Amino acid sequence: LVGTLHCHLDVPVTCKIRKLHTAAATAELARLLQGAGASAITVHGRTREQKGRHTGAADWETVKRVKQAVSVPVISNGGVADLSAAERCMQFTQCDGVMFGEAALENPAVFNGGEVGHQQEDFAREYLQLLDTYSTDRRHSKQHIFTLLYAGLQVHTDLRQQLHVARTLEEMVAVVDALAVRPRQWNGPFCNKPKEYTSWYHRHQWEYWKHAHAHGLPGCKREAPVVAEWDEPALKDALEPWVLDIDELGLHVW
Repeated sequence: LVGTLHCHLDVPVTCKIRKLHTAAATAELARLLQGAGASAITVHGRTREQKGRHTGAADWETVKRVKQAVSVPVISNGGVADLSAAERCMQFTQCDGVMFGEAALENPAVFNGGEVGHQQEDFAREYLQLLDTYSTDRRHSKQHIFTLLYAGLQVHTDLRQQLHVARTLEEMVAVVDALAVRPRQWNGPFCNKPKEYTSWYHRHQWEYWKHAHAHGLPGCKREAPVVAEWDEPALKDALEPWVLDIDELGLHVW
């Protein structure tokens, strides 16, 4: 496919791949794509099985191996929630760029260094104003609003239900305005570690912890135990699959 496109198009052909089960296999795939005519390759540092509560840490070591294996530009994807993580990724992998994905859905200001949690209602209001000019499916719009306001809606669950049944822009604006004047707190029935911001980007860490403490049984968040205190062993157990040690830099990549 890449070879056919390369031979018949007047524009560069780029590829995005996921990590295979070994770094060597992933690097070999990248070499084959380069040989077929790919002008740049983006590598997601997780396998296709690493989704949902099985997401885990992105494997930057594999991305680094791909960068060493090819001469075309390589872009790293996965495990990058903010600019500081992007800088660490670039330093470790020596890639030519970093791709933001889900993190930007919750925090559009990530590209200029903005931190998640500081402007969520402002982002939601600006997005809803744009919908007056650019028509779109309301179901998709509501999902974007939910993502932007995720942390607050895990605490103020009445507003989460109100957003769920909202059908008009005015009803969605009402939810945003109501949340903006609610107390700023991150310890609610469906939150992550108490007193820490419950980021939508890191929602699967909570899902993993919940299932681990439910002995692997499937279910919704309502069935999870409510934790008043996180002792060190419990926190370690919850985060262990999500932490990738990078000895060369002395870093922990989430």
